[in-house]
Amino acid sequence: MNAGAYGGEMKDVLTSVEYLAADGNIVEVPDAELDLSYRHSIFEENGGCILSATFRLKKGDAASIKARMDELMQKRIDKQPLDKPSAGSTFKRPAGAFAAALIDQCGLRGYRHGGAAVSEKHCGFVVNLGGATCADVLALCDEVRSIVKEKTGYDLEKRDSGRKGITERGITMDLLIVSGLSGAGKSVAMNALEDIGFFCIDNIPAALLPSITAFSKAGDNQLKRVALSMDVRGCRSKEEIEQGLEQLDQQGISYEILFLDAPDDVLMRRYSETRRRHPISIAEGISTREAFAKERQILQPLKERANYTINTALLSTAQNKERVCDLFLKNGEPRAPCV
Repeated sequence: MNAGAYGGEMKDVLTSVEYLAADGNIVEVPDAELDLSYRHSIFEENGGCILSATFRLKKGDAASIKARMDELMQKRIDKQPLDKPSAGSTFKRPAGAFAAALIDQCGLRGYRHGGAAVSEKHCGFVVNLGGATCADVLALCDEVRSIVKEKTGYDLEKRDSGRKGITERGITMDLLIVSGLSGAGKSVAMNALEDIGFFCIDNIPAALLPSITAFSKAGDNQLKRVALSMDVRGCRSKEEIEQGLEQLDQQGISYEILFLDAPDDVLMRRYSETRRRHPISIAEGISTREAFAKERQILQPLKERANYTINTALLSTAQNKERVCDLFLKNGEPRAPCV
């Protein structure tokens, strides 16, 4: 990612990198071919695993170097929430602004989702106040991004390493599992993903997840981006889902999960307005509220593992589609299909 701080970057001292490519070959690349820029390198796109690096350093006075290190460390202690667990600075700096200042400007200092919160000390950090899950952190980031974009027009970008998954035989594809409560907007999300280039498969049973590598090929053409919709129509128990995900993990297949959610009262109102019946309510003859309770229990493994959680309670269909496009449009792709 070309880390840097206080006027220095890794690219200032890096001369070459040796990495393991997706095809299994070990490749050495000089710094000039690494496309190093602010929080970016070729490894965000090619999925390579860095094995070693060579640096070009300058000699200096040991005491002066230590004094400078101590000075910079004290700056971090004074300004950053090092007393709480976090993954460091959360968002990249947008052109012409600072992420922390924009977040603070929007009144989000201390903003919480579950056990995750925007740091009171430095708004550029998301911290764990105790018991925060991965889903809490990612949902908080998505909410912060949405609010900042709405109020300031800036689209904050998380400091992540992309969404590439390596399947068998070195095949590389983006694999996204889409799930969520009935009526929360899965169909809208899948339509949005199809519009931006995903190959979408609806209502896949949990038992078919282990054979997912087959979906990475279509004749002689490799499918680069695949989205699978999973819900209670094809998953009868949380144990089935847990087993399917575990088998994906055992195969070494990388994937991400998008979970669509909303409070029960909102979902029940939506069902009432469309005069639809919940699939579990139809199958088991129970009330809609009881059906939602059972559905939440079945889908619990997907919600707990979710990389992205969208609460659609206050979103229109168009806003839900826009949120999905914001999350999964790649850099340089056209914006028009999601408008």
